[in-house]
Amino acid sequence: MITGGFQPGQSTATVALLVSESLGIKRLIDCANIDAVYTSDPRVDPTPRGSIGLVLVS
Repeated sequence: MITGGFQPGQSTATVALLVSESLGIKRLIDCANIDAVYTSDPRVDPTPRGSIGLVLVS
């Protein structure tokens, strides 16, 4: 399954997770073009905290 945000402002990763969960899908592969998961938007906040790397939860 391939999915993305359905409404402006929705996180595509969150939507993919929610759809996967509702369909009973056991594994989600998120192919995002990001270098980390941040505590806030680095384009707005000059001091976001981030976790560099890929986290795979199965």
